[in-house]
Amino acid sequence: MKWYVQRARLRRARELIVVQGIDSGEFLDVGWEFATSVLMGVGLSTVATYSGRQIADPAELSGRIATFSLRGLLLKPEVLDTIADRFRLIGVEPDQIAAALAERLTDETHSQESASE
Repeated sequence: MKWYVQRARLRRARELIVVQGIDSGEFLDVGWEFATSVLMGVGLSTVATYSGRQIADPAELSGRIATFSLRGLLLKPEVLDTIADRFRLIGVEPDQIAAALAERLTDETHSQESASE
């Protein structure tokens, strides 16, 4: 049961990120359902590819997955490097940002689920 709940939270967090990106005009408006399905496909494919393998640097792999996904969704993909550079200037790495954002969205989703129960 715990795995199902975690998967549902991750799915909801991914949906929120995509919807907010489309609404803000930063992501291409390809439809949130399509975009989240593609992201899910990238994630599942990556898990299948690397499952059971020793990964030297999981944070680096996560960064490559996030970069690949964002470049496909951003209306102006050229801003991705600029955004990452700005965060590095203040001492924050992109994988830390991704982890913090995912945690925040997961917490928000959990709060919404608890409120609806």
